[in-house]
Amino acid sequence: MNKPLLLMLHRWITLIFALPLFAIIATGLILSFEPMLQLSGMGGPAIDPARVVELVKQYDPDNKARGLSIDAAGHRMTLQGSGTPAIDLVTGTPAAAGSGLSDLLRWARGTHERLLGQAWLVTSSTIAMVTLMMLGILMGLPRLRNTCRDGTRASPGLRCRWSC
Repeated sequence: MNKPLLLMLHRWITLIFALPLFAIIATGLILSFEPMLQLSGMGGPAIDPARVVELVKQYDPDNKARGLSIDAAGHRMTLQGSGTPAIDLVTGTPAAAGSGLSDLLRWARGTHERLLGQAWLVTSSTIAMVTLMMLGILMGLPRLRNTCRDGTRASPGLRCRWSC
């Protein structure tokens, strides 16, 4: 491929996917701190699995939940997809207004996995980023020519004389 075509492809792919890529990178940066925050909230009593099952049966009798998220730092449980509020694991009642940090992490995870509610956009943005990296590498490769440093052509079988 010639360099002008690679430059044009690189430029247009970058312009089209810049904002989705920025959103994926920003939410990934936020999510990178989640393990540290979860470990800092590990103090206190352990979460009883029987209690979690009991609360799931109580708050989702129709089995509409598609996921379960436990916030160890806030001792809260959230049933995803059922429309129920966050549940306090200590009292078993709907939790009071969520902490801003756990809500931020929940928003970042949802956005990171399904950008604008579309999982295909995350996949296509990832493919575009890999394509951009490959195009950048191809554009950076030097052209291989049968020339010496001083611009003269080397004859087949003869070596260039390198002068300093």
